[in-house]
Amino acid sequence: MGSVMVTRRDKPGLAWAVVGCASLVVGLCACGVRSPAAPDPDHGSGSPSAVASPSAVATVGGASAGGASAGSTSPASGPAARAPSATADPDRVATVSLGAAEPVAVGAKTTLRASVAPDSALNKKLSWSSANPQVATVNGAGVVAGVSVGKARIVVKSADGGKRASAVVTVRAAADPRCAWTSAAQAVRVGVGAQRAWFCSNGLLVRVSPVTTGRSADGYDTPTGSFQVLSKASDISLYPPAGGVYPVKYWMAFSGNLYGLHDAPWQTFPYGSQQYKTAGSLGCVQVPGPVMAWLYNWAPVGAPVLITD
Repeated sequence: MGSVMVTRRDKPGLAWAVVGCASLVVGLCACGVRSPAAPDPDHGSGSPSAVASPSAVATVGGASAGGASAGSTSPASGPAARAPSATADPDRVATVSLGAAEPVAVGAKTTLRASVAPDSALNKKLSWSSANPQVATVNGAGVVAGVSVGKARIVVKSADGGKRASAVVTVRAAADPRCAWTSAAQAVRVGVGAQRAWFCSNGLLVRVSPVTTGRSADGYDTPTGSFQVLSKASDISLYPPAGGVYPVKYWMAFSGNLYGLHDAPWQTFPYGSQQYKTAGSLGCVQVPGPVMAWLYNWAPVGAPVLITD
């Protein structure tokens, strides 16, 4: 509150300016008193006593300090103090909930079930996303696919109001027949027809990824058979016999220095697509950038590589 004037009825010429008082009691201000606004004939130019006489009355906003003025309403009991109660709209989404997620194996799928409340909501459309698609992906129906060993938070969001819920999915290594060929700690298998790579550890599948192999329609087939990682290099340019210059971030040779696994920032069509037959590589195995970065650090020189039709 700002300053108020305190006057003495028996001395109309005396006025004190009071500043910052949280409350006033007749004749007393607990917050202190400033210098008088007019000379006090009893005290000269000095400060008045901190305690006013009983006849001193403070007037604030039309009400005396001793009580409210006539016709005033107490804020605690007046109609303005009572806020209207909020009523939920039965046609709008209030909450979205998601149950606990079951663990899923690499290469396997599980479905999450979301609930929208109230049931009378008109727009129950939901969208799904994964906070870590390198571990698990999710489609528009809540179907989660395990990609690699780890944990991923799956989020569901309502179109109406943006209400959210989430669950953490744990992806575990899987006993997969495509890894039964090796007991190596790190091994790579590529299926040309499936346009997939499977990454195996001690006979278990720990990651799967789409890839792009050689442009078979033009005779640039990816060689099949058993190989191993012969060398590794980063931030280099490839100069294939067919011509051209191809800068890559990661290179892992598996057949001489002619064929290898590498990223392909120039690729414009989806990995795993059957377009590889006419728009694929010149024989190498092209791997999505984030997966290739992981593979480069995961698999050492000497790791087995198996490429099948």
